[in-house]
Amino acid sequence: MKNIDTKILFQYLDKQLMTVDDAILSAFVDVLQRKFSTSLRAVMFYGSCLRSREYKEAMLDFYVIVDDYQTAYDSKAHAVLNACLAPNVYFQTVEVEDLKVQAKYAVLSEKDLLLQTSTRAYHSYFWARFAQPFALIYQADVQARVQLIQAQLNSITTIYTKTIGLFNAAPTAREFWVGALQKTYSAELRAESKLRAGMIYESNQRHYDEAFNTLMNMGFNYSSRTSRWTVWNWVIRAAWGKLLSILRLLKAATTFENGVDYLAWKIERHSGVHVEINDRHRKHPFIYCWPILWRLWRKGAVQ
Repeated sequence: MKNIDTKILFQYLDKQLMTVDDAILSAFVDVLQRKFSTSLRAVMFYGSCLRSREYKEAMLDFYVIVDDYQTAYDSKAHAVLNACLAPNVYFQTVEVEDLKVQAKYAVLSEKDLLLQTSTRAYHSYFWARFAQPFALIYQADVQARVQLIQAQLNSITTIYTKTIGLFNAAPTAREFWVGALQKTYSAELRAESKLRAGMIYESNQRHYDEAFNTLMNMGFNYSSRTSRWTVWNWVIRAAWGKLLSILRLLKAATTFENGVDYLAWKIERHSGVHVEINDRHRKHPFIYCWPILWRLWRKGAVQ
């Protein structure tokens, strides 16, 4: 597979890359430009709000791509945190025509963008996300766009090569994407229902079908020769991913304004399980949130 020409897939992704724009998205871009100045390379919009384009009483999701962490941050501590365990996640609000909209944005360097979406990245955290459709709402230059398309291409080929051995027979596009996304969810602490992967696929079926069919035409054919090795890799990846998820959650509680409350809200929104948060949890999340995570895991609210 190393010698497969990926030009066709790159051209398809380049052609279908969304570049949506509206007053609210522009307002967020303006804020991010002021925060990161010349370090800002690109801003991508993804997730449920991109699919619905409903912003009221929602939390928008952005990825902010910067040149490097040292120049992006005034705080050396935040730069170190981002380098050690990317991404750093932050909270931001804007108000446009009396509508207050909130968002969270994750910061990633150009170097990490390409590294963490490649086959060299063991865990699925990044390549599971970047394989999905997103909209480019800001680019510093053409090269910034090219790198995002390359990252999506890397993610699609990576998720294929790391999950195809799990299937007992050659899958259809739907079977592949639903099965692969479910596997990546199981490798994190996710407050998602078992139907979530199917909903994600159906929300943009054309993207997933075209990407899968392009891979097939490029020569990424089904092979079960590595299935046992693939299964064991996912057992390890799931265990490792749970630990990474906990560390990222706790880190977000320190970088994210009202981070603990947001995490509780998200868990209840996706799982229906109410989480009671008090000032002790907010002030010392690294100490007092462990029992909550344990109870949520026992209830199946996070997987």
